[in-house]
Amino acid sequence: MLYASEYTPLYGGNPIVSLAITAPGVLCILVVYYVLYSILPSSGGDYVYLSRLLNPSIALASNFSGWTFFYWFWIGDAAAVFIPQGLTQALTAYAFFNDQKWLLKLTMLATPFFIFVIGTIIIVMFSLIIIFSTRRYFLFKTF
Repeated sequence: MLYASEYTPLYGGNPIVSLAITAPGVLCILVVYYVLYSILPSSGGDYVYLSRLLNPSIALASNFSGWTFFYWFWIGDAAAVFIPQGLTQALTAYAFFNDQKWLLKLTMLATPFFIFVIGTIIIVMFSLIIIFSTRRYFLFKTF
């Protein structure tokens, strides 16, 4: 819910409306986790709950797919937030302090088209790294 209220003004949204829309869904999820924790107090987590209630293979598949799509979302979201708020300001400051006027032309990367293209390139790059070598992915991720 905090994520929704933090980023909605950046995308032209209303924080109060976004909280009103997301709060019932979040509260339902919290109630489900509370009930599961009450039933299985010594263990915790999605995998344990699903493996006890359904099947360990379903729990493994659910967690794998959930985390995979979760990471893909965050990689794309990081590009959508970093480019307009981080990269353009950094390029502008660098161009101003070092008298590099040509760098100001790169601030056009803050348009939605370029944000989409750069986010897609980043998602494909990380996906290829994960596909070919998990060791390289974690080595790349630590830097």
